[in-house]
Amino acid sequence: MELSAAVALETNALPAAFNGDPFDRTVAATARVLGLVPITTDARLRDHAGLVAVEYYPFKPGRRSG
Repeated sequence: MELSAAVALETNALPAAFNGDPFDRTVAATARVLGLVPITTDARLRDHAGLVAVEYYPFKPGRRSG
Protein backbone atom coordinates (compact mmCIF):
# COMPACT_ATOMS: atom_id res chain seq x y z
CA MET A 1 0.00 0.00 0.00
CA GLU A 2 1.35 3.37 -0.98
CA LEU A 3 1.70 6.20 1.51
CA SER A 4 -0.61 8.87 0.11
CA ALA A 5 -0.43 12.58 0.79
CA ALA A 6 -3.72 12.34 2.71
CA VAL A 7 -2.27 9.68 5.05
CA ALA A 8 0.95 11.65 5.52
CA LEU A 9 -1.06 14.75 6.47
CA GLU A 10 -3.28 12.72 8.81
CA THR A 11 -0.22 11.41 10.72
CA ASN A 12 0.56 15.01 11.62
CA ALA A 13 -3.08 15.71 12.53
CA LEU A 14 -3.08 13.04 15.26
CA PRO A 15 -2.85 14.53 18.77
CA ALA A 16 0.56 14.84 20.41
CA ALA A 17 -0.60 12.39 23.10
CA PHE A 18 -0.92 9.66 20.47
CA ASN A 19 1.84 7.05 20.51
CA GLY A 20 4.98 8.56 18.96
CA ASP A 21 5.93 5.42 17.03
CA PRO A 22 5.91 6.46 13.34
CA PHE A 23 4.52 3.11 12.19
CA ASP A 24 1.64 3.19 14.69
CA ARG A 25 0.84 6.74 13.63
CA THR A 26 0.84 5.66 9.98
CA VAL A 27 -1.43 2.68 10.71
CA ALA A 28 -3.89 4.88 12.60
CA ALA A 29 -3.80 7.62 9.96
CA THR A 30 -4.32 5.11 7.14
CA ALA A 31 -7.28 3.60 8.98
CA ARG A 32 -8.83 7.03 9.49
CA VAL A 33 -8.33 8.13 5.88
CA LEU A 34 -9.55 4.86 4.33
CA GLY A 35 -12.24 4.08 6.91
CA LEU A 36 -10.58 0.80 7.94
CA VAL A 37 -10.54 -1.03 11.27
CA PRO A 38 -7.04 -2.28 12.15
CA ILE A 39 -6.76 -5.61 13.94
CA THR A 40 -3.79 -5.59 16.29
CA THR A 41 -2.17 -7.16 19.31
CA ASP A 42 -0.51 -3.80 20.06
CA ALA A 43 -2.01 -2.43 23.28
CA ARG A 44 -0.51 1.02 22.64
CA LEU A 45 -2.48 1.37 19.42
CA ARG A 46 -5.58 -0.10 21.06
CA ASP A 47 -5.37 2.42 23.90
CA HIS A 48 -5.96 5.22 21.41
CA ALA A 49 -9.11 3.59 20.05
CA GLY A 50 -10.98 6.87 20.51
CA LEU A 51 -9.03 8.20 17.55
CA VAL A 52 -9.53 5.17 15.33
CA ALA A 53 -11.64 2.03 15.74
CA VAL A 54 -9.35 -0.84 16.67
CA GLU A 55 -10.20 -4.52 16.95
CA TYR A 56 -7.92 -5.91 19.63
CA TYR A 57 -6.77 -9.47 19.05
CA PRO A 58 -5.29 -11.00 22.23
CA PHE A 59 -2.84 -13.27 20.45
CA LYS A 60 -1.25 -15.91 22.61
CA PRO A 61 1.79 -17.50 21.00
CA GLY A 62 1.93 -21.23 21.09
CA ARG A 63 2.88 -24.24 19.07
CA ARG A 64 0.59 -25.99 16.71
CA SER A 65 0.30 -29.69 17.16
CA GLY A 66 0.45 -31.91 14.17
